[in-house]
Amino acid sequence: MKKLMLALILVLNVAFGIVSVAGQTVEERLSALEKRVAELERKHVPSEASHAKDDAAADSAQSRRAKMQARYAKDVEKYGKNALREIERLYRTYSRSGQAEDQSLDDLLSRFPAANRTGCAVMYAGQRSKGDAAVKWYKKAIADHGDCLYGDGAIVGAYARFYLAAEYERSGKQKEAESLRKEILDLYPDAVTHRGQPMASILKR
Repeated sequence: MKKLMLALILVLNVAFGIVSVAGQTVEERLSALEKRVAELERKHVPSEASHAKDDAAADSAQSRRAKMQARYAKDVEKYGKNALREIERLYRTYSRSGQAEDQSLDDLLSRFPAANRTGCAVMYAGQRSKGDAAVKWYKKAIADHGDCLYGDGAIVGAYARFYLAAEYERSGKQKEAESLRKEILDLYPDAVTHRGQPMASILKR
């Protein structure tokens, strides 16, 4: 039995990187091995905090998917499935144009003013503009398209406030900028950037 234990210890010493000390008894070597195994388990078993973080991320992603589905259903109800293809075509045409304003944007605004993609296009119009023109588009996005969503889960209402706050800050309107950032935290606590980063983590720095 002792020989078997010694052989087992030798194998496990190699596997777990335990260095034997001359004169150690079998019991002492087993005790050292048990401590090493326990140490490895602590390193490789996810903590409760890690599980909680993963669960929160999964819940947030599921919530964003549910919001996207609800927003899609709203467009179907208002315009019908056939119209959604035309909306998508106009949106893609506008996205590729690189212009702040063009005919495809005008068509979206005149024919499908409440469509989800129209809100995304209005946000792009702001990003492609400067100064007062940008402010105009961001304000429109906030007032008329706040519930619109990009495919990656980013919310127009939060993004428009984020960019408008930056415009205000550049023009010295610090109070207005801070007010908008507070609105993001209050109205869109789960909002994310296009890269999936929580906006709250950016704004609270």
